[in-house]
Amino acid sequence: MQVIFWLSKGQVLVELNRNSSAKTAQSVNAFHKASRKARRLLTGAGLLASAALLSACYGGDFEKENTPIPSYLKAKMADINVGERDGIFIRIFKKEAELEVWKRKSSGKYALLKTYEICAWSGDLGPKFKEGDRQAPEGFYRVTPGLMNPNSSFHLAFNLGFPNSYDRSHNRTGSFLMVHGACSSAGCYSMEDAQIEEIYALAREAFLGGQKAFQVHAFPFRMSAENMAIFQNDESMPFWRTLKRGYEHFELTGVAPKVDSCNRGYVFNAKATDGGKFNAKNACPAYEVPKNLKLAVDTKINQDKAIENKIAARFFTDKDRRHAELISRLEIEEARIDKFKDRGLAYSSHMKRRLIGIQKQLVALGFNPDGSAPANGGAQTGATDAGSTGISAPNTPTPAKRPGNAA
Repeated sequence: MQVIFWLSKGQVLVELNRNSSAKTAQSVNAFHKASRKARRLLTGAGLLASAALLSACYGGDFEKENTPIPSYLKAKMADINVGERDGIFIRIFKKEAELEVWKRKSSGKYALLKTYEICAWSGDLGPKFKEGDRQAPEGFYRVTPGLMNPNSSFHLAFNLGFPNSYDRSHNRTGSFLMVHGACSSAGCYSMEDAQIEEIYALAREAFLGGQKAFQVHAFPFRMSAENMAIFQNDESMPFWRTLKRGYEHFELTGVAPKVDSCNRGYVFNAKATDGGKFNAKNACPAYEVPKNLKLAVDTKINQDKAIENKIAARFFTDKDRRHAELISRLEIEEARIDKFKDRGLAYSSHMKRRLIGIQKQLVALGFNPDGSAPANGGAQTGATDAGSTGISAPNTPTPAKRPGNAA
């Protein structure tokens, strides 16, 4: 059973049964009456008890959804020449724990409005595969008004729409994968309450301005050559290379790309040339991407791959590369611990197990749990120098930075 509310001005939408198309929608005269009307609809349908059984990202009350956009953001919009009701576009980066909100300009290109620090995200780098794996999704998602949830027990939320057609073609399962407040996550991306109020308000106003859906692109990290080199041997790398292509489509144009899926893969800014349709589980129809755009994306990807290979070549051994990757993962967990301590929150047993697992792998490689070289082990070489982040090589000027933050 699923009950979703999208309360926009003058409308209440109640959807029953996730696998059914049965919907009830009733207009009301004023937005402030919407929650009372929704409660009456629920009571009449005998669903109040069922609503309490929703997934962790749902529940609570109907307040907060009409929080206005703060004045400082309005001033920033004026600076970049966009309006409150112009469209939005969101990017998420796990490793950096950042969520970007972009606003569409009159030219159709997007300007960065604000980068928010993600308070908590669940799981490790890599996509979500199945219900209960505690992984936050990676990929390209589309959020419609029906996926907005003012009724979240985690303050406010919007559903990413996982699994999308690509995910389903790979038999990936999961539900109620959100961006929400309350700084607590079990498969979602969680923000501070004040942050989600701002993001929710920006989405609300964009919908009221006519945007039918906004895209959310979720990445494991900023898709730089350096990050691709560190995680070059990760089992998710083939998937991440697909994500990088979509990443570059936006980076090079400033326009949110048209995203489709066929042959169990993503395609970007593609137009079918034979009247065919894109279906994630079927072979791709004949299609074309604007030549100049395809050339620009291919060139950028090839340039970055060359840089990635140069960085990867600095690792003398597979041990060096693995050390660099584990250090990067350790720094993610250390940043999580710091955030939770700063906010007086408990670091979950699941997170502790992941941290201990990384530390054990570092010890198995011959390093201390913090990634540094043991005092009695002598100097390490290359990326395994005590303090190295794994990017520097011998005879390069970048100083060692371990223990500490990533370069």
